[in-house]
Amino acid sequence: MKYLVTNLLIIMMMTGCSSIDGVKRAQYAKPSDLRVWNDAIRQDTAKMTLRIDIQVKDKDFSGLCILKNMDNQLKGTVVNDMGAKAFDFILTGEGCQLLDVNSMLDKAYIIRTVEDDLHFLFEADNPESQFYADGERFEQDNLLIINYKKKQIVKEPSGAIVLSNLKYGVKYKLRRIAEIDRNKIIL
Repeated sequence: MKYLVTNLLIIMMMTGCSSIDGVKRAQYAKPSDLRVWNDAIRQDTAKMTLRIDIQVKDKDFSGLCILKNMDNQLKGTVVNDMGAKAFDFILTGEGCQLLDVNSMLDKAYIIRTVEDDLHFLFEADNPESQFYADGERFEQDNLLIINYKKKQIVKEPSGAIVLSNLKYGVKYKLRRIAEIDRNKIIL
């Protein structure tokens, strides 16, 4: 009798946990529902400007990340709020390479970490990448969440994208900035 009650409690708990609303696991969700980036980022000559905030422990960096797709490569630059360039990067399906790195960031472990993080961030939706196949994708409380090893991408309903490198305590937050038609600005 004691085992019957225990088993019933376990079965009730397991079935109750599996019926929680707000969680859509990857095997039940359509791949198009679980995308961080839209297809426009992959179109040739597409340009995108993002607000970027980077937090490393008690240090903060904010600025702009400007992206352009050219010749099947995503090229970008990151500048701070004052206009000083932090680094340029080129992203292909094989990886990310930082170029023209600011002397304060020019350390092998920093470069390797940022290259790996940017590669994961921009290739998470690519069906040919290892992140797409091996990563865990689900939706919970209107947030798209992608976990891969010790990294996590969260896409918020507002469109902001947060990449957390849990191993090194680095957090990147990107928000798209709408392009402004200068001919329609009234001052």
